[in-house]
Amino acid sequence: MMRRNEAHKLIPQDQVDDGSSMEARVIKIESDVAKIQVDVRELRTEMKAANESIADLKVDVATLDGKVERLDVKIDALGKETDTRFNALNAKVDANHLIVRAGMLETNKSISDLRESIASLRESIGDLKGSQRMLVWALGTGVVVGIIGKVFHWF
Repeated sequence: MMRRNEAHKLIPQDQVDDGSSMEARVIKIESDVAKIQVDVRELRTEMKAANESIADLKVDVATLDGKVERLDVKIDALGKETDTRFNALNAKVDANHLIVRAGMLETNKSISDLRESIASLRESIGDLKGSQRMLVWALGTGVVVGIIGKVFHWF
């Protein structure tokens, strides 16, 4: 393969322009042209291979574009499905929250009713204790009166 600087060798100015030297120069030029033709053939072969590789790459890129597009469609579908599932889950959580909240309100009402019942029961127990004290006092008084009556023979 010929290098760039070989194709541009300058002929020194001090060479005499006689017939043999002209012939040598022509031979040199023909040799250089032959080398250039070989280089051009090699370049064409290499360009053909490069063009084939580029064509293969274009096919591969087109295939990859198709796969990316299909993947994009799948991702969009999965995103929509995920959104749907997430929304359904949110609805269930909200419904459960409302049920729990209603249960808590009912429990609070039951606790309030229970407190009222306990207060009423305490009041009733207080009344019973008062009645019991009165009964005990009355019995005690009756026993004392009975004892005094027996002692004095009033009965």
